[in-house]
Amino acid sequence: MNYPTKKVLFVPVTSSKGMGEFMRSYAVAEELLQRHPDWDLRFVLSKQAEYRTSCKLPFFDVSRSPTRLDDELYAVIDEFEPELVVFDNAGLLKHFRYAYLRGSLVSYISPFPHKRAKMLKLARLPYVAKHWVALPEFMAGEFSMIEKIKTRVYPRCRPEHVGVVYRSPRKSEQQALLNSIGVEAGKFVLLSGGSGGHFAGARPVTEVLMDVARKLAATRGSDCVIILGENYKGEVCGAPGVKVLRSLQNQDFISLMEAAECAVLCGGDTLLQALSLRKPVVAIPVAKDQYPRIRRLTSVGLVRTCNPDPDLIMEQMIRLLKPAEHSALLERMDEFQIRNGLEAIVAGIESLLIASAGPLPSGLAEAEGR
Repeated sequence: MNYPTKKVLFVPVTSSKGMGEFMRSYAVAEELLQRHPDWDLRFVLSKQAEYRTSCKLPFFDVSRSPTRLDDELYAVIDEFEPELVVFDNAGLLKHFRYAYLRGSLVSYISPFPHKRAKMLKLARLPYVAKHWVALPEFMAGEFSMIEKIKTRVYPRCRPEHVGVVYRSPRKSEQQALLNSIGVEAGKFVLLSGGSGGHFAGARPVTEVLMDVARKLAATRGSDCVIILGENYKGEVCGAPGVKVLRSLQNQDFISLMEAAECAVLCGGDTLLQALSLRKPVVAIPVAKDQYPRIRRLTSVGLVRTCNPDPDLIMEQMIRLLKPAEHSALLERMDEFQIRNGLEAIVAGIESLLIASAGPLPSGLAEAEGR
């Protein structure tokens, strides 16, 4: 069903390193646009993020990640006049308040337990119409007693845990992609260090993974596909059996991951996406916020992990590729059933814009600080 044109502004964290927030928000925007071709969907993206050039939707260039901006973000809101602003791990209380007072509905996507807790502070509750948590509930943890009370008093502010977010692969498009790369489904290993801007000490993580790809292709004889990332500035030399891609659109990345035998990934959103797609993974932490996530997943037997060192990764991959280990990981994935929350977020946005219940009672804005 199509509805009158709506204006939605997506404000994900964007930087020279991680790109998970952008990819998640972009998947939501693409799905919305497919359902509502006449809707006006735009992004706010930092000039520091090289991957913004892959954004096929209109976007506003800003000097830094939106969380670190005031006037530039306010100017975008004033110019575009969105009916809904979707903040993805971005934004401060003053940004929510500004959008709200300019007549926009405000929603928020939390990718971490501490962000969920922060968004449940009383000062934020009057301004945020919908709050999604892009984590499985077993990773987000229980609500504290105070949080339970808040969500009873303000049930509309209770976060909805939706799991990981991505657009599901389409088989015809997936096969065309595999043909263009020159690999067969289930017969290659995928390696990705995210945006390409992360380092292991003084060395780019992308180059560490390239070493692993060369060793795997040489010792195992199977193909490896490595994605360098838009933020990787160097050049790499190819090798027999190693397919090198600079970057991929989010939908193509998901299609490629779904077709892989297994993967080496960092601890961002792609890790949870792989588990949702039932792909055994060796997870390497490349940013401080990834350590808790990888530890939690390792503790319940869903992934194998090590530091971003070529020899250590090879050890884990040799272990993971053994049939018994491979099967054990798949059994754990079946037990935990990490779901795709794209439909939940898209349906939530449609509900907000088509049948909004109006703002929450105000008067709590000064109860807590930022």
